[in-house]
Amino acid sequence: MWDDADPAGSRMTRVGGPWRIVVDGHDWVVREQPERAGAYDFEWLTGPDQYGFSMGSSDGSSMDEAAMRRSIADFLAAVDPATGYLE
Repeated sequence: MWDDADPAGSRMTRVGGPWRIVVDGHDWVVREQPERAGAYDFEWLTGPDQYGFSMGSSDGSSMDEAAMRRSIADFLAAVDPATGYLE
């Protein structure tokens, strides 16, 4: 189980398989896609509706915690704060 805090206010815990990540006050669950090595689904728990994204590596390599956090932070940076959706 991970329970980390970083200066940017992100933390990550692994509970029974999926990862629960909090980045900038937003809750996420990240799940590995069982049928595709190195592919992940990111579900934004505190976002509008059922919003999120998927991504993976072309060589099937796993993402580490830092890469997951960067991906979430990049996604959040592209969200329009007025609408809660991608700009």
